[in-house]
Parts: sequence; C-alpha cells; structure tokens
Amino acid sequence: MQLLSEVRVEHRELLPDAARHLGWIGDTAFAGCDDGSVMALDNHQSSLCVHRLSDPVTALAASGELLAVGALDGSAIVIARPGDSARFDLGVAVRGAAITGDRAVFAAGTDLCVRRGAEHDAVPLGIGPLTALTRVEGNLVIAGGVKGAAWFDVSLLAYDGRIELPTIIATSTDPKRRFVAAGDLGGSVHVLRSGADEASELTGYPDRVALLDWLATGAGLCASADDELTVWRATDDGLEEPEPVRLLGHEQAITALAASPTIDLVATGDAGGNVCVWSPLSLDAPVAELRVDGVVLAIAWSRNGHELLISASTGELLRCAVMPGSIA
Repeated sequence: MQLLSEVRVEHRELLPDAARHLGWIGDTAFAGCDDGSVMALDNHQSSLCVHRLSDPVTALAASGELLAVGALDGSAIVIARPGDSARFDLGVAVRGAAITGDRAVFAAGTDLCVRRGAEHDAVPLGIGPLTALTRVEGNLVIAGGVKGAAWFDVSLLAYDGRIELPTIIATSTDPKRRFVAAGDLGGSVHVLRSGADEASELTGYPDRVALLDWLATGAGLCASADDELTVWRATDDGLEEPEPVRLLGHEQAITALAASPTIDLVATGDAGGNVCVWSPLSLDAPVAELRVDGVVLAIAWSRNGHELLISASTGELLRCAVMPGSIA
C-alpha cells in the first residue's frame, strides 16, 4: 500500500503580498496575491511577476497552457504564454474562474463571462450573484449563486438547467464526472448529478461549507467542519452513508483543503499554520505534517501529484516535494 511518508520543503520565499489563489501549468506554479500581482515560480527559482492587476486577486484557474485571473474590481486577464495576454474589465468583482479548451470563463456579478480571443460574452444565469464556478467536463461548467446552481454550456453560451438551493459558496466535480458537490452558507453539502434538477443533502456541519474536494478516484468527498476533516464514501449510486468519517489532526479551524489529482490523498491547512496530509480511506491520522508561519490560505497539488504549493498569510509561499512511502 503506497502512502505518504514525507512532505519536504524544496523552496520557500516571500511574495509581494499574501496569496489566496494558487494553480499549476506543467512544472510552473502560479500565485494570485492580495496586491494584485500574479507570480510564477518555475523550477524552484525565485518567483517572477507575470502580471499585475489593480486589486486583490479573487479567482485563478489554470489548465493546459492558459491562465485565467480575476480581481476584486472586475479586472481580469487571460495569459496564454509570456508576452501573450488579454486584459479586460468585467465591471464587477470576479468570484470564480474556469477554463474549457481555449476559453476562459469568469463568474462576475450575476453573469458568466466567456472569453475567447479578443472578445467576451456575458450571459445571465438567473441564480442571483454568482459565488463559485467549476468545470464539469467538456464544455460544461457549473456555477453556484445565492439562489442555487446552474449548469452552463460554454460552447453554446447557454445554461443547461438550474436548481434552487441555499446560497452556494463552493463547488467541486467528482473525477469520474458522476456528481458535483456544492457547499452552502448554512452548513450543508448538496450532491448533484450533471444536468439533474434535484440534489441529495449532507447535513450536520456547524458552519458554512466553503472547503470541499473529491478524492482522485472519486471514492470519497472531503469537506471541512471547523477543525475536523470529514470524508463521505462514494459509490456510483451516490453518498448514502448516514455519517461521514471524522478525522482529527488540527487544533484550529481548517482554512485550506485540496485533494491530490493522482492518488487518494488530501492536504489540509489551518489557522495556526499546521498542514496535514491524509490518506483518509486508510488511516484516521495524518500521514505527514509540516508547519508554516501564519494562517494557511491556500494549497494546490501539481498535476502529477508530486508537489504541493502552500501559501500563508505572512506572504510566504512554499513549494514542497511529496515523498511516497509504505506501511504494512
């Protein structure tokens, strides 16, 4: 059984400001900072500012060779490669970003804004101000808003169904494309099937559910509950267990959560600077831990699952190697 035995810090540096949004394109890591700067960290060298927006970065998506970044003042940029970028103004704070093929999609106000080349189209979804955005598969994305969630076909510039739910603040797609999980402001997780107009509800959370992610195999859904990591086991039929597995390893509230894209590991960080890596379907204790100064703001795994990017409220950015081990 392959489990993690070590997370080793390979590179650390101080960014111009704290970074709340992280992403990867190949071996290059990106960080969107509160001062509007978009930093790139390539091959463990010192980071380079590839662009600067005028307000704090509020959304970042990376896929293929595209980087899409949005800011609090509505400014946004799509970067295809160094020196090839398109900047534009959406007029209202950007709350989410996604990439499908060669198109960047932004959630801004009540609209989804689709950018391709030099043009962009704004489409209202009818679910109030948008709060979250996630790619599902192909050209399909799902947006969360204060009145529920809506499916949207980026190629057709048309919504593909809506469902009324309490205010959604986080969404995550099952790697097998069977389900989408949506966390709400009132302390519940809703599990939806693509295009369906109904959802099952996972309740019992003490506060809003803003952090959730699926394990790489789709065998479980992870969500934060104050200082606990909860894991709901999943099958093709759904998430039907009456209670999730509750894992304790943090002494303060969990502030960041991200699942590996290649193996069933999940990393969590808390308000006290503690980072835990879990194999939640195998063990009820962390399989690796490290500590940073300040609050852990964001965590992102590299596409191959070999590295972790961790940012803290002090402005520190850590790039870490993930070292697999084994247990009997």
